[in-house]
Amino acid sequence: MAALGIAIVYFIYAVLGSYMLYWIARFFEAATFAAKRGCLIRSSIGAILFTCFAGNNYRNQQSAETGKVGVYQLSAYPGCSSCLLELKPDNYYEVRQGQMIKERGPWRYESGGDYWIVYLNKDDQLGTGKYHYQNYR
Repeated sequence: MAALGIAIVYFIYAVLGSYMLYWIARFFEAATFAAKRGCLIRSSIGAILFTCFAGNNYRNQQSAETGKVGVYQLSAYPGCSSCLLELKPDNYYEVRQGQMIKERGPWRYESGGDYWIVYLNKDDQLGTGKYHYQNYR
Protein backbone atom coordinates (compact mmCIF):
# COMPACT_ATOMS: atom_id res chain seq x y z
CA MET A 1 0.00 0.00 0.00
CA ALA A 2 2.92 2.38 0.65
CA ALA A 3 4.08 2.10 -2.95
CA LEU A 4 0.66 3.22 -4.15
CA GLY A 5 0.81 6.28 -1.89
CA ILE A 6 4.23 7.24 -3.22
CA ALA A 7 3.05 6.67 -6.80
CA ILE A 8 0.08 8.98 -6.19
CA VAL A 9 2.37 11.73 -4.90
CA TYR A 10 4.62 11.44 -7.98
CA PHE A 11 1.54 11.40 -10.21
CA ILE A 12 0.34 14.67 -8.66
CA TYR A 13 3.78 16.22 -9.21
CA ALA A 14 3.71 15.04 -12.84
CA VAL A 15 0.19 16.42 -13.47
CA LEU A 16 0.96 19.81 -11.91
CA GLY A 17 4.31 20.06 -13.68
CA SER A 18 2.81 19.08 -17.03
CA TYR A 19 -0.02 21.59 -16.61
CA MET A 20 2.48 24.35 -15.90
CA LEU A 21 4.76 23.42 -18.82
CA TYR A 22 1.81 23.17 -21.21
CA TRP A 23 0.71 26.72 -20.49
CA ILE A 24 4.27 28.04 -20.66
CA ALA A 25 4.61 26.48 -24.12
CA ARG A 26 1.26 27.99 -25.14
CA PHE A 27 2.49 31.38 -23.93
CA PHE A 28 5.30 31.34 -26.50
CA GLU A 29 2.92 30.25 -29.26
CA ALA A 30 0.27 32.89 -28.51
CA ALA A 31 0.03 35.75 -30.98
CA THR A 32 -1.97 38.35 -29.07
CA PHE A 33 -1.36 40.02 -25.75
CA ALA A 34 -4.67 38.77 -24.32
CA ALA A 35 -3.82 35.17 -25.21
CA LYS A 36 -0.34 35.54 -23.71
CA ARG A 37 -1.81 36.98 -20.51
CA GLY A 38 -4.27 34.08 -20.20
CA CYS A 39 -1.46 31.54 -20.66
CA LEU A 40 0.69 33.35 -18.13
CA ILE A 41 -2.11 33.33 -15.55
CA ARG A 42 -2.77 29.62 -16.05
CA SER A 43 0.93 28.71 -15.83
CA SER A 44 1.23 30.85 -12.66
CA ILE A 45 -1.68 28.96 -11.11
CA GLY A 46 0.09 25.68 -11.91
CA ALA A 47 3.33 26.99 -10.37
CA ILE A 48 1.53 28.10 -7.22
CA LEU A 49 -0.21 24.73 -6.83
CA PHE A 50 3.06 22.86 -7.47
CA THR A 51 4.88 24.99 -4.87
CA CYS A 52 2.11 24.56 -2.28
CA PHE A 53 2.03 20.78 -2.76
CA ALA A 54 5.84 20.50 -2.51
CA GLY A 55 5.89 22.76 0.56
CA ASN A 56 3.22 20.68 2.28
CA ASN A 57 5.18 17.47 1.63
CA TYR A 58 8.35 19.10 3.01
CA ARG A 59 6.55 20.27 6.18
CA ASN A 60 5.11 16.78 6.73
CA GLN A 61 8.59 15.26 6.38
CA GLN A 62 10.07 17.79 8.84
CA SER A 63 7.26 17.16 11.33
CA ALA A 64 7.81 13.39 11.18
CA GLU A 65 11.57 13.87 11.62
CA THR A 66 11.07 16.13 14.63
CA GLY A 67 8.88 13.42 16.19
CA LYS A 68 11.88 11.08 16.35
CA VAL A 69 14.01 13.52 18.37
CA GLY A 70 14.47 12.31 21.93
CA VAL A 71 16.32 9.93 24.21
CA TYR A 72 16.45 6.19 23.53
CA GLN A 73 17.59 3.63 26.13
CA LEU A 74 19.95 1.29 24.30
CA SER A 75 19.79 -2.40 25.18
CA ALA A 76 22.52 -3.90 22.96
CA TYR A 77 25.32 -1.32 22.96
CA PRO A 78 28.67 -3.15 23.47
CA GLY A 79 30.03 -2.90 27.00
CA CYS A 80 27.31 -0.57 28.17
CA SER A 81 24.00 -1.74 29.59
CA SER A 82 22.88 1.73 30.70
CA CYS A 83 23.75 3.81 27.62
CA LEU A 84 21.35 6.40 26.28
CA LEU A 85 21.20 7.56 22.68
CA GLU A 86 19.97 11.12 22.24
CA LEU A 87 18.78 12.29 18.83
CA LYS A 88 19.18 16.05 18.72
CA PRO A 89 17.18 18.45 16.53
CA ASP A 90 20.35 19.58 14.72
CA ASN A 91 20.63 16.05 13.19
CA TYR A 92 23.45 14.88 15.44
CA TYR A 93 23.24 12.09 17.99
CA GLU A 94 25.19 11.23 21.11
CA VAL A 95 25.56 7.93 22.94
CA ARG A 96 26.09 8.63 26.64
CA GLN A 97 26.94 6.57 29.66
CA GLY A 98 26.19 8.94 32.51
CA GLN A 99 28.09 12.15 31.67
CA MET A 100 30.62 10.43 29.38
CA ILE A 101 30.01 10.65 25.63
CA LYS A 102 30.87 7.32 24.03
CA GLU A 103 29.92 8.15 20.45
CA ARG A 104 28.75 11.12 18.40
CA GLY A 105 27.73 11.49 14.77
CA PRO A 106 25.11 12.59 12.23
CA TRP A 107 21.66 11.07 11.82
CA ARG A 108 19.03 11.33 9.11
CA TYR A 109 15.39 10.34 8.80
CA GLU A 110 13.82 8.47 5.88
CA SER A 111 10.22 7.43 5.39
CA GLY A 112 8.14 5.90 2.66
CA GLY A 113 4.48 5.57 3.48
CA ASP A 114 4.29 2.74 6.00
CA TYR A 115 7.89 2.69 7.22
CA TRP A 116 10.42 5.02 8.78
CA ILE A 117 14.14 4.57 9.34
CA VAL A 118 16.60 6.64 11.33
CA TYR A 119 20.11 6.20 9.94
CA LEU A 120 23.01 6.79 12.29
CA ASN A 121 26.34 7.72 10.69
CA LYS A 122 25.98 6.35 7.14
CA ASP A 123 24.58 2.81 7.30
CA ASP A 124 23.61 1.97 10.90
CA GLN A 125 19.92 2.01 11.78
CA LEU A 126 18.23 2.93 15.02
CA GLY A 127 16.51 -0.14 16.44
CA THR A 128 18.91 -2.73 15.00
CA GLY A 129 22.33 -4.10 15.96
CA LYS A 130 24.12 -2.18 18.67
CA TYR A 131 21.49 0.58 18.43
CA HIS A 132 18.61 -1.65 19.54
CA TYR A 133 16.54 0.20 22.14
CA GLN A 134 13.88 -0.63 24.73
CA ASN A 135 12.44 2.70 25.78
CA TYR A 136 11.97 6.09 24.17
CA ARG A 137 11.18 9.40 25.81
